[in-house]
Amino acid sequence: MRIGRLIALTLVVVGLGAYILLYERHQPTTDERKEQADRLFVGFDQAKAKKVVVTNSHGTFELVKNKDTWALKAPLADQANQGAVSSLLFSISGLKAERTFKATEVKLSDFGLDKPPLRVSVEDEAGKSYTLKLGGELPLGNQRAAMITGESVYLVNKYIGNDLDKDLAAWRSDELAQVYAGDVAPARCGRSARQRPISRIAIERTASSAISLAPASRSSSTAPRTSRRSASSRAGSG
Repeated sequence: MRIGRLIALTLVVVGLGAYILLYERHQPTTDERKEQADRLFVGFDQAKAKKVVVTNSHGTFELVKNKDTWALKAPLADQANQGAVSSLLFSISGLKAERTFKATEVKLSDFGLDKPPLRVSVEDEAGKSYTLKLGGELPLGNQRAAMITGESVYLVNKYIGNDLDKDLAAWRSDELAQVYAGDVAPARCGRSARQRPISRIAIERTASSAISLAPASRSSSTAPRTSRRSASSRAGSG
């Protein structure tokens, strides 16, 4: 009897240890549960997002991820501003409800949610969609109204609106071009005896993402500038 009880107790201890090792230790702690309780998008992983559609006062912008790089797909095809997309996804992942109301108990127009001015939809690798609609800012404090479904109205930090209300220039990459040494063939620049010296070259990016280079007059005050999109040149190993 004693041996049988000892074996039974040993099996119970081993089973309890296996449960803690394989299951319980992977569960969120009390502090982690409290941290996640007020999040609007529990389980959202920004690293797994593959598509983002933003609608704001400047139009609708569609961005897609190819491997680890985001690209602008609409209203035109171009490289995306990686920092702008990452900042938006980070804000969405940590967005918390500071107050919650039932949608049936409030008037949506009072919160600007009858016709939300800002909207974003994110789709992850598994095909799951997350949608956020933002209303107007509240008169006092740093809050604005938000909805993710039609059931509740949330008051959230208003600054997420800054990540959403961007124009085309802000969503496009701010790099004019990337030139790698290994991709460039030998070239020479010169001029004929009758030509004036070229003091500088104007570089301009068109809506179709083509790059145009032309001599820029030293005295011209209207020559295109590259302050908006700076050219980056990095030497590769060749």
